[in-house]
Parts: sequence; structure tokens; C-alpha cells
Amino acid sequence: MKQIIALLIFLCVATVVCAQNPTEAKMAYQMAEEKFDAKQYTEALDYLEKAETALGSTNPPMLFLKVMITNQIVTAKESTDNYRKLEKAIVDFDKHKDKNALGEDKLMEVYRIKMDLDKRKTAYEKEASRTAELKKHYEEMVYRLATEFPKTEVSARDFFMSIPSTWLAPDYKGIKKEKQQDKYLQTIISEGKKDYFYYGNKPTGSIYFNNLKMYNTGDNRVKEYQVWEILKSYHKEKENTGRRVVTVEEICNVLNITPQQWNDFTTGADPLIRKDTTSPIGYWISGFKGFEKKTDGEYKYFQIFIHEKTLNWGTKEELWIQVLENTF
Repeated sequence: MKQIIALLIFLCVATVVCAQNPTEAKMAYQMAEEKFDAKQYTEALDYLEKAETALGSTNPPMLFLKVMITNQIVTAKESTDNYRKLEKAIVDFDKHKDKNALGEDKLMEVYRIKMDLDKRKTAYEKEASRTAELKKHYEEMVYRLATEFPKTEVSARDFFMSIPSTWLAPDYKGIKKEKQQDKYLQTIISEGKKDYFYYGNKPTGSIYFNNLKMYNTGDNRVKEYQVWEILKSYHKEKENTGRRVVTVEEICNVLNITPQQWNDFTTGADPLIRKDTTSPIGYWISGFKGFEKKTDGEYKYFQIFIHEKTLNWGTKEELWIQVLENTF
């Protein structure tokens, strides 16, 4: 870049009649080059625009530098807007009648970028389309799960009434008299939690919840709870071989998605389902419901955590899910 400063000065002088401040333009251009060499591309573009404003026009060195800067910005962050800016920078460069004064090497640099641009843009648009479609399917899954799991931030009674009929019925459902129901619920509210709701045999495939937590003691609002699915029941406790990693198929069965969708959601530079490698190890599934807000002004949100390893209690092996928020 340094070798074209002399050409810039010449062109500044040549256009001094219409220039506002050619000296300032030269300094701003030099700053733009320095920022470009330092890979500070946004700042480089800002200084280049200052140079154009100070000069009152533009010239081949400026147009060339703009192509180089914009190309690096696109490389760092592909977007439709950035590609549009790069296309414009190339067109503006090509239109300038004095561009040949830069020499063949500079012209060839722009030419290479120009020839590669359509291929890069097409690949980006294809991937952007795939990502948008993938995000759409992911959001559909999150919305569906939010309807299948009981809500949080509801009263204890509303929570029990919203438990899916396909899950094991908690002991609360067996209480017939309203006064006894009220007493049962009041105990949970006053203590702020309850750990166990089910007794007796739980066959393979059963889904149930436990470990219900309220926001605070005395606060009749459900904060979070845990859900288990019985992956395997044993006849005797000694048959239980201990914890293991849950298979992809087992997780997909709970989420009602295909293994291919699971792979799509969990891979890539910015996966939609994020794996937590800290303790406990597992997978975060979460999402906002558009821009809908709750009465407290916070956005409606859904978040669950699927543990990577099974829970193995006595004669059963379980998949473990924590429901941390469901306010959709």
C-alpha cells in the first residue's frame, strides 16, 4: 500500500480545485492504510471515508483501498449487506477512468476478487438459506416442547393440572377431596419445594416429574422442576450396571426429532443445541418466543437441560431433564 501514497498526493493536487482539504485527506488516507495493515478494518474504512469527505471526491488509490478493506470485512463476517458493499466498491473502482495509473499488479488484485465474488456470494447465500431453514425447524421444536412440558411461573395447582396425561400421574391426582388438595398444595408452597410425587413401580418408557421448586418459601409460583424417562427397568437392583452416556436415539425419542436433525442442531460454528462440557455435562435447549413479554416485562423463555449420562437408581435407568423455565 505504501507505494501508492505518491500517486495519491498527485491525484489530490490534480483535484485541488474541487477539494475541501487535500492535506487532511492525505493524512486520513495514511491512517486508513495503517489501520488496514493492523487488520482493524472497520476503523480503516472510517478513516477512508474521512479522506473522501476531506478531498471532496475520490480517486483510484482510495477506491482500491476500499475494495481491499471491504473484501477483508466480508471475509471476517459474511452478510448480504457486506457483500453488497463489496460489489459496489468493485463497480466504483472499475468505473474510474484513471484506475490504470495504479499499475497491473493492483488491477490484478481487484480482478481476482471480482472473479471470485460470485462464487463466494453464492456459497454464502446457500449456507445462509440452509441456516435459516435449520433455525426455523429448531424453533418449531422448541415451541412444541414448550406445549408438551408443564409451564413454570404458574401456581402449584395450575402446574399439576397441566401435567400431560401420557406421564405418570402424581400422587396429587389421587386426592379426591378439595380440602385435602389445598392442604397438600399449601405444604409445597410453605416449604418452597417437594422432591417426590410418585410411588410404586415405574415401567420402561414411563415419564414423570419430581423435584418441584417454587420461587421462594410461601410463594405460590413454580420456578423449575425435573423430568425423568425410564429407559430401562431391572428385576433386581444388582442387575443395574451403573451410569452410562445417553444415546442420540434416546434423546431424539424424547425430543421427537430425527438423528439427522440432532446432528444439524448440535454441530457447526454456532450450534443451536449447545453442549456444556462442565459438570454436569449435558445439552442446553432454549429459545425466546419472538418478542412476547410476560407481565413483569421480561421476555417469554424456554430452557431445558438434558444430562449426558443416565441416572441409575435401584432397579431403573433414567434419562434426566431439568426444566429451568417454560413461560411460552
